[in-house]
Amino acid sequence: MRDAGKIALKYFHGSFKRWNKEGGSPVTEADLAIDAFLKSELTGARPDYGWLSEESVDDPTRLKRARTFVVDPIDGTVAFMKGRPHFTICAAVVEQGRPVAGVVFNPALDECFTAALGQGAHLNDTPIHVGQTSRIEGLKLLGDRSLFGAWPPCRSKASTLLPTGSSWSRRRVMTR
Repeated sequence: MRDAGKIALKYFHGSFKRWNKEGGSPVTEADLAIDAFLKSELTGARPDYGWLSEESVDDPTRLKRARTFVVDPIDGTVAFMKGRPHFTICAAVVEQGRPVAGVVFNPALDECFTAALGQGAHLNDTPIHVGQTSRIEGLKLLGDRSLFGAWPPCRSKASTLLPTGSSWSRRRVMTR
């Protein structure tokens, strides 16, 4: 994953081709370079795994595989294109339809979140966990205002809603 991050950083703050996919969401040549790299490395190491990526044409044969890699080469493409460090490279392993391991790496900030079934979650090899509070007051919530804006705790001044579309931002606040 860190090698994929090196690819992202070569493009980050530089010039690169960009366009919109069908449906209007943006994609860059960095997305495709990282996708090709991860597909080669991961399926090369595990040829019996299927492959599903946001930037690749879906191959239905993955449905016949016991395990599948699920990848988003750049989650937060808009932030990436704007030169903001709020993007990540995401990969997971799904076994028989159930996620069993995942990595979310922000190469701009060198933050690597990992999790595996039965092994907990880590940030740069340090264990992380959910908080123990039972109160909503004072919490910071990240998400789309259309999802949370009408929720009573978000309308009060006791909680803060931080709208975002970036996976990195969501994970960052949840771990602080």
